[in-house]
Amino acid sequence: PDQEQNVGRTVPEIGNSALRGMQSSTFTGLSTVDHAEVVAGDTRISRYPLLAFASFPREMVLGPWKKHAMVYGGASIVLVLVVAALSTLLVLGQIRLNRQSRALAMAASTDMLTGALNRRAFMESASREFARVCRYGGHLSCIMIDLDHFKRINDTYGHAAGDLILSSSARYIASRLREPDLFCRYGGEEFVILLPGTDQGGGVTLAEELRAGLSGLELKYGNAQLSLTASFGVAEIHAQCSTLEHLLSLADQALYKAK
Repeated sequence: PDQEQNVGRTVPEIGNSALRGMQSSTFTGLSTVDHAEVVAGDTRISRYPLLAFASFPREMVLGPWKKHAMVYGGASIVLVLVVAALSTLLVLGQIRLNRQSRALAMAASTDMLTGALNRRAFMESASREFARVCRYGGHLSCIMIDLDHFKRINDTYGHAAGDLILSSSARYIASRLREPDLFCRYGGEEFVILLPGTDQGGGVTLAEELRAGLSGLELKYGNAQLSLTASFGVAEIHAQCSTLEHLLSLADQALYKAK
């Protein structure tokens, strides 16, 4: 098309290709006129010894398709990247949210100074454990701990020294406990431990170990050497112990006697 110099020209190769078959065909190849790469097609005209043949430069035929393919392909790649980025941000956001939720839950359930459970969280967990033992049986003992002369240390050296005593004591006590044991800062300088699967004898043994360990801690505050002792009360659940509060009361009474 649009090449007048080819009008009326005989091209033997076209005739020869037409003789290969009577069906219409489309193909790509080199033009027999100018040897450029073309997309061509031919078809026989019925009832006449005529062959209709047309060819176009390959770039003219495929150029728009390539352009559209590049545009749509590029847009698809961008879309995939955007979706991947959004998915990554969503996952990272969920991880950050989970971490914040855990941090908030921990802050709501622990004493910030000592790392022990606060009283509310302890009572919730201890109540479940108490109910389990009441239903299925087993041993459950409680240790009440009071740091001796804590007020005197606060008055003599200040609250920072008192905080050192509390945090050091709590860290040592926690290091001697098992995974299922519940450890709580019950109030002020008082701590309480709930020991599932432990009878009163086992509780007394642990209390004595903790008493000896606490008295052996070497705590320095400035130039002062702080000494530490603690009193303990141990109680175990029994048939007449109907509530968790009763068990804690028995341990507190034993602590009062130890004082």
